Amino acid sequence: MILAGKLRPGEKLAERDLGASLKVSRTPIREALGRLVQDGLVEYRPQRGHFVRAIDMRSVEDLYSLREMLEVYAIRLAMSRMQRTDFAEFDRLSQSLERYAADPMQSEAELREGQRVHEIIARAARDELLYEMLMRLYDRLQLFIWIDALYADEARLTRAEHAEIIAAIKAEDVERVVHLATQHLRRSRANVMRVLQARPSLTG
Repeated sequence: MILAGKLRPGEKLAERDLGASLKVSRTPIREALGRLVQDGLVEYRPQRGHFVRAIDMRSVEDLYSLREMLEVYAIRLAMSRMQRTDFAEFDRLSQSLERYAADPMQSEAELREGQRVHEIIARAARDELLYEMLMRLYDRLQLFIWIDALYADEARLTRAEHAEIIAAIKAEDVERVVHLATQHLRRSRANVMRVLQARPSLTG
């Protein structure tokens, strides 16, 4: 409802009204609002309640720039510290992602699995602080991952990019992994910015 513009930036989200609209009790509504706060779609204001968050275009640029910088660093660390178990995990993930090849759009399940490409790299870097920073950043970027998937509609290209990144990792080609991952992130950022410019209802 938020991504479709049915709930506008700044609009207050009343648990009772949402429960009646979605025909569920207030407990799952409250849990969903908590997750939406974590994902960056909703903000909680003490004593006032939950509100739809307006998307700040500058924040999008800043978050993607930070992600690119941290991921490139994580890739270089990971490729120097990669272990047999990491390569095996990429093998399993590659096989799992192939299940979605015929789907016209990316589902929530596929989005979660696709994100694991980046999470495995972050973990393989074996730098606890870097891993924690990237995980927090991925949470902040969840909204934009959804926007990219729903509106850019480039499922086939995203799948191809993930497959190429995994193949380059398995070939232990550090520079190719860096190049592919950078291009992947920049395309996603461009898609999100294009969508936000075309849909001012998301930015308030």
